[in-house]
Amino acid sequence: MDTRAPQMMYEKSYEDSACNAGQEQRIVRLYLEDNFVLPRWGNTANAAFKGRKVIELEKDRQIVRLYWTPLVGESAEEFLAGEYVYTRQR
Repeated sequence: MDTRAPQMMYEKSYEDSACNAGQEQRIVRLYLEDNFVLPRWGNTANAAFKGRKVIELEKDRQIVRLYWTPLVGESAEEFLAGEYVYTRQR
C-alpha cells in the first residue's frame, strides 16, 4: 500500500529482474497496473495519472524514483514526481 494516496496501488514488472542479480547495481522497473486520481495537483482537481517506479539497488542504499504521466492536458509528458534515497546505517 502506498501511503501517499488513499488507494491500493498494484505494480507489475515486465522484465526478469533476476537477470542483473550478479551485478554491483541492479535496477527494478515497476508499472502501476491501474491509473490513479489525485484530488488536487497544482491548479487541477481530480487529476488522473499513470505511473511507474524505478528502484536502483546498490550494496548499502536504494534509490526509488516515481515517474508520473498525466492522462489529460497539454503537458502529458512523463515527469519525476518523487525520489527517495534509503541508506543502510552501520
